[in-house]
Amino acid sequence: MGRSRQVLAAVALLTVLTGCDSRKAAVPAGPAAASTVAPSACASSPLPLPPGANGLDIRAVDPAGRLVVAVPNHNAEEMGTMLWTDGGQPQLLTAAKDVTVAGVNASGVIAGTRRTAGVSGQQAVVIRDGKVVALPTPGTAAFTSATGINARGDVVGTAGLKAGGERAVLWPAGAPTATLLTVGTRSTKAVGITDDGVVVGNAGDLPHGFRWAADGAETALAVPAGYLKAGARAVSGGWVLGWAEAEGVEQDGKLVDDPAHPSRGVRWNLHTGAVEALDRMVNPMAVGASGVTAGAIDGTGRPAVWRDGVPFVLPMPMPDPAPSVIDWVGPDGHTLIGTVRHDDLGAQLAVWRDC
Repeated sequence: MGRSRQVLAAVALLTVLTGCDSRKAAVPAGPAAASTVAPSACASSPLPLPPGANGLDIRAVDPAGRLVVAVPNHNAEEMGTMLWTDGGQPQLLTAAKDVTVAGVNASGVIAGTRRTAGVSGQQAVVIRDGKVVALPTPGTAAFTSATGINARGDVVGTAGLKAGGERAVLWPAGAPTATLLTVGTRSTKAVGITDDGVVVGNAGDLPHGFRWAADGAETALAVPAGYLKAGARAVSGGWVLGWAEAEGVEQDGKLVDDPAHPSRGVRWNLHTGAVEALDRMVNPMAVGASGVTAGAIDGTGRPAVWRDGVPFVLPMPMPDPAPSVIDWVGPDGHTLIGTVRHDDLGAQLAVWRDC
């Protein structure tokens, strides 16, 4: 990529991440209409990779979109975890060498999971001020992993029990102990945590979405009418994004989706408990604090954003991309960050604005 293009791309990211649109996204209310292309103002911008990189996987984006943690690679060999700040050039996170990053908050505190050479199992950690701090492992657990972090530094994850099974676990910021989050004797896994301390995750083998209040009390997330199960995948603000499946039906000797209730992305309102299936969403990806969601659209697999019940297919920064992922929806609902993949050109970190 030429230097002028690199400068333009960097400026584009800086503009996107520090100058968010002040408009508020409307909350989807009515039935979804047919899919259409995104508004004409919606534009995507590819961003330069570090020298020698031909691919990239985003691991975390902070709620404001200023901090992006990603792992570039060259010919499938990882080049180390890197941090983009305000659209600047990526900096190597030396402390994250053996850490799989799961989340980052606006203060730059990173939650992740560390594997230690020669030691069995793994342990949830935080990276703060360039130092790795191990989070305490509950006495009944053999290992732990982190899945999310909120603004005040509370971390959630999953603990593998010595007796078998798993439990969602909460590490309150600054607390010397961890709290296991349970639903009877079922296995539980945490997906994320809101800034006011509500933990969202799944329980059981189906699995089924749950929320845990700050005091540990659990509440099942509602399953849309006509569906058998619904699980959580992401949480932001007062919204949860997940998926729902109906009981399969037999067709030509095979078990397939129920045509009346095909597998779909779903969205929950944590304040009201309401749930809605998202028309044509087949791969839920991300949800913003405004309730705007992103996923893949049925029929093409292309990334799209759902607003006012209508899915808008997003423009791509490269021709004929392979299946790509939206990793973050901004608080305004009009700015997105994701990874665009191409079979021949590798993967690019990309941003969308005014969508």
